[in-house]
Amino acid sequence: MTIEAVTVRGLMEADARGGVIRRMDRLTACLAEPENAQTGTLTVKVAIDAAGSVPDSRAVGGELATTPLGTCLVRVFYNMGFAAPSSGAAGFEITLRVGAPATP
Repeated sequence: MTIEAVTVRGLMEADARGGVIRRMDRLTACLAEPENAQTGTLTVKVAIDAAGSVPDSRAVGGELATTPLGTCLVRVFYNMGFAAPSSGAAGFEITLRVGAPATP
């Protein structure tokens, strides 16, 4: 699983990307379930409140958005925590790729 893109609001990209990388083991645990043997991309929108908690995460795009794997990954984001943003509330959108990149 790789991070393809990160777009941030109210925090630094390095903080969002680093927070996800530190918890990559939680994300890859979703791949252990047989029903999650899928490949493709998933874009997730993550909100971060003033305390650094995630009050909302949801799939907003990608082939995996409506799959069991997508549901598992979104749930992991919901259970993550981040450093409290200096701007109050913040958020980011992240695109993950599971499996090999698509060939043209």
